[in-house]
Amino acid sequence: MLDKRAILHVPHTEMFALKPIDAWVKTFSEDRFSRTVPTEVVLPGVGLGGPSFQSEVHPYPAYLEPPKDAGGKYTRPFNLLPDWIQQCRATKQDMVIWAFMNPVYAFLAGDHTRVVDQHGITLDNNMCIANQLIQRMTDVFIDEIAAMGVDGFVFDLTDIYPQSGSNMLAKGTQNTCFCPFCLDALESEGFHEGAELFVGATNPFRLVLRVDSDGIAHIPIDLDWPAAHLVKMSIARGFVTDGDEKLQQDAETLMSYVRARSRVVAQAIRRLGQRAREQQKRVAVILGDAQLDLTTMGEMKTIQRYEAADEFWAPQVDRKYVLQQKVNVCAYLWARGTYSVNAFFETFEQADTILALQGVNVFLERLLARSKRLLGNSLTPGNVFSVKMADEFQGFVGIPLGQTDHAELVNILSKRATGQILPPEVLEAFRITNPGG
Repeated sequence: MLDKRAILHVPHTEMFALKPIDAWVKTFSEDRFSRTVPTEVVLPGVGLGGPSFQSEVHPYPAYLEPPKDAGGKYTRPFNLLPDWIQQCRATKQDMVIWAFMNPVYAFLAGDHTRVVDQHGITLDNNMCIANQLIQRMTDVFIDEIAAMGVDGFVFDLTDIYPQSGSNMLAKGTQNTCFCPFCLDALESEGFHEGAELFVGATNPFRLVLRVDSDGIAHIPIDLDWPAAHLVKMSIARGFVTDGDEKLQQDAETLMSYVRARSRVVAQAIRRLGQRAREQQKRVAVILGDAQLDLTTMGEMKTIQRYEAADEFWAPQVDRKYVLQQKVNVCAYLWARGTYSVNAFFETFEQADTILALQGVNVFLERLLARSKRLLGNSLTPGNVFSVKMADEFQGFVGIPLGQTDHAELVNILSKRATGQILPPEVLEAFRITNPGG
């Protein structure tokens, strides 16, 4: 069978609090995960808490510095991105190394760079990739990381534009983004209705978003769908009822919007990776769905048409399109890509705020809810084997995070956040069972 690319993804710096890169390489290769030695490694470059190195833009998060013992010595090695790159080279000299970029840049606190919903409300933890300041800031990050000797940059697009329920609203959803940069870009792409159309009970997004007791349900959109098909899908899935007289008109409006939005997103992605391409570095993007994912507001075909990325990492693809267009794709072996993993680590990034405003119990409840999402890990020998057989995939990407490592991470991070180790009966609730111990 043809050898394919095997990509080890370390999505967050906190995984190095658990064990070093050579140990993650070994874990990735174990029988319970891939049975394959990684040919490439993705290291955390800029994440939710900031850059993983000393940057001109922003300091690295304080939690990256290990605790000290009574004698003032670090309890474990104090490493940052340049050290991890060297350690990868020591493991395998010709290892291909990627820098992972999560462009929501949650560590920023300025309203002038945040995403804005249709009501004019800014969202705290997401910056807008269409904002020119964010694009220029990314240039600086790329210059700094490229000088360290990485081979490429991976942009995580799985949650760049949140669409969600909110306690700020009596009902309905928050839709993003309608900042000045996005509104101008949408106008340029032929969508002139602005944000007001999405306010209130007749918001066209009701066809594809529904607030449930355990979160928000959604329908991924194929941009080739006629409006009538979207209406049928929405009725069949229980998002709307057949007696709504405005459904056809609202479906046409929504399809017009998401098509324009997907072009705006593709152009923003192309601009984000511009400095990398200028330095002959590859650009990959992580997507959560084969169709237009509503928390990305973009999809492979449009991004490919705008030549915004060199390759795509996604859990599922349109096989016929990929083969016909010869698109470079690797299978991301986790449901919705990095979406759930990001949510898990985001809980710790926000721990101080949650603890201060809502207390320890709410923090643990949220952590447990997001831990359950880690069941989406599909890095298993069988899935790796199937990818190696599939013509549409050049390889696979996986995170070798099993239940033992997950439980240890929960304990380490909870101790840091709350000052105490979780008792065994509480920690047991956080155990996950797929793909292994």
